[in-house]
Amino acid sequence: MRLISTFILTAVILTQSMFVALAADSSGGDGASPWEETYNCDIDISEFMDRLYVVLSSEEHLGKYEKVAEVAQMLKGLGVFDITGGQTEWIVSGEDIYLRDVTTFDHSEGTLYSDYYGLPDTELRSAKYVSHNDYMLYFALTGLVDKLMLTLESPTISPQGDQVTLMEMLGEIPDEDIAQGLGMIKALQLDKLLGDILSGEIALVVYQPPDFAKIAGGNFQPTDIDAAIIVGIKDPAYVAEMAGTYGSEIGLVPLEIDDPAWNGYRLVGEEGIGFAFNDEILIASPNFDMAALHVGMAESDGGMDIAPCQFHLDMDMERLHTGLIHPGVQMLAQHADATVVPQHESMMYLFNVPEPDALGHLVLTESYPEGNCVVELEMKKAVLTYAVFYVAMGLDVAFQSGAFN
Repeated sequence: MRLISTFILTAVILTQSMFVALAADSSGGDGASPWEETYNCDIDISEFMDRLYVVLSSEEHLGKYEKVAEVAQMLKGLGVFDITGGQTEWIVSGEDIYLRDVTTFDHSEGTLYSDYYGLPDTELRSAKYVSHNDYMLYFALTGLVDKLMLTLESPTISPQGDQVTLMEMLGEIPDEDIAQGLGMIKALQLDKLLGDILSGEIALVVYQPPDFAKIAGGNFQPTDIDAAIIVGIKDPAYVAEMAGTYGSEIGLVPLEIDDPAWNGYRLVGEEGIGFAFNDEILIASPNFDMAALHVGMAESDGGMDIAPCQFHLDMDMERLHTGLIHPGVQMLAQHADATVVPQHESMMYLFNVPEPDALGHLVLTESYPEGNCVVELEMKKAVLTYAVFYVAMGLDVAFQSGAFN
């Protein structure tokens, strides 16, 4: 069995090396690479989707079966048959990889997709409170309230086979808490209330990775989390009123902030936990003092400038690798009692793994121009090199720990 496992592992590593070597910078760092590629694809499936709807809904075809016809109407209500095609652009050049994928629609009025992808792209309020290269992870989502309510009102099929909305189906779950929660949403018109108070944007910023030594030692504290959650707000007066009226009941005490544009509160007994808000965002952190320093630096340099979108993800892959992935793999190897140093050096040489500073940033963005869905991805080739390198290392650790025996 060990011989078979060794053969499989060797075959996987050799196969991976054939492809990953193409992604590696084999020129000594001057940016040249043997892997250069451009791919474009444009597909029109509008006529196929029309025929698919006829097949699923017409009594001449599968529509003669009641349940199939109900599914067809549900899909029509969602807007699935409005998909007309898409375009894909894939460019690999120098040290960079770029992907742009577009899904196009010919929207029918009143479908989930027409409402969902009809939401306007929005400028990220949180971006200007985050400095470029001052984070390991920045993630932002807009239109959250609208998207949540659209999803709850979207058509679906219940376990009994009936066409209902997702909210109606959830309401049939025999759980008192769920029933009360949904009833509160309807009675209080919570979507309208939240829409009046919140902008619909929520963002997560992880400035620095956690300290693995503290995690391993069991003395990791909330203040060791160098991160923050940012929420866009429309009505700061309402937030101030709620915090002032009910804050003392949950242990909030006001913070003294020099800038009059900001109001802040700290949680009694958990001195690191706090939040502050101005006229457009609320920022909360388990290590509020550190988060305030990050925000102050962003306010000084103007923060980031990101085009209006629906979703934005930016990861500093070098910081992620050196602060989280690499020490995490080492910890797992020690836990598995595996020897990885010789293999590590050999695979680094085999895959021609560049220095971590070649990893750059991985950026993923989604936007809805003219009712279509556009997804864009940018990253460095080195990310693929490191990814396959760690897959090979993981297989080696698993082999040494007896996972394949």
